[in-house]
Amino acid sequence: NELLIKLRDFKQYFFGKFLVRVPILKFDRHIDQPLASSKAKPIKKTGATLAQVALAEAEKHAHREIGQHLTGLMIPKVAEIEEVTQPGRAVLQQSLLEKNDPIGAAAKKSDSSPLASMKIGSVLLFSGLITYYAVPLLIEGVHYIMNKLLRSIS
Repeated sequence: NELLIKLRDFKQYFFGKFLVRVPILKFDRHIDQPLASSKAKPIKKTGATLAQVALAEAEKHAHREIGQHLTGLMIPKVAEIEEVTQPGRAVLQQSLLEKNDPIGAAAKKSDSSPLASMKIGSVLLFSGLITYYAVPLLIEGVHYIMNKLLRSIS
């Protein structure tokens, strides 16, 4: 009993006026009773997109980073957060992804850091080379067209 009073006092100290009592009971206005003639069948799930699988995993491993849940006996502290994702993988359950989803197919291939760095570097190098050679050609083309137009006007 003393620990509960101490925990309540620490919550009051930490959260002050933002400490709120949330009602536990549900006060529904209408209580739905299923009809005797109704029935339900499970939906056959063929696959999911990358976004659907990521949202499902996020809901399954949901945790509160900041909140009013305190742990400890004498001095309460905010509960620690555990890591649930694996580096280099978009989703953990890749078997749930659809077969014909192009984004899901790309997510199944996990790139290592050196491979991802090489891909990004090659894109930057390619765009730099295109810029180096294409911009002067475009400028010359604009000058040529402008000179033709100015000569035709005067």
